Amino acid sequence: YLKQMYHCRQCRADAIGSLGQDCSARFRDDQTLSTSADEKSEKRFTALVTSSDRQIINQHFGHAENFYIYRYDEGMVQLLEIRDVKKYCGGPGECEDDEEKFAQISKAAADCDVILTMRIGERPRRFLEQQGKRVIATYGFINEEIQKAANLLEHV
Repeated sequence: YLKQMYHCRQCRADAIGSLGQDCSARFRDDQTLSTSADEKSEKRFTALVTSSDRQIINQHFGHAENFYIYRYDEGMVQLLEIRDVKKYCGGPGECEDDEEKFAQISKAAADCDVILTMRIGERPRRFLEQQGKRVIATYGFINEEIQKAANLLEHV
């Protein structure tokens, strides 16, 4: 058994949309091409995502060596860039309150409105929230979770 690869950046065999703008998740599970006015959001934000496979939000914030930066704009999800970062936490007993680490987090998340991660420690969560970031602990496909975040932000 082989895992199915989604949105190949090399051959583009399964891609829908244009380069750098994967919208294939909108059409999975028998979804139709058109989007009703009720489903469309006028919300725009930038999300920092932690993932070990670029498909699913499945990584602890402190264990991430890459932050995936996405733009949500009126229902469209687009990967903007991948930011390499030094792990914040190496495991139990290795996560100290290091100002240098918080400075790195602050710089990497500076232009992001929302942080989507599977888990996050209380200290980094508070640090990010004090900077005005919305931190959401979740697990699921990146595009779907960003859409859920957009819906959540609309009702706040």
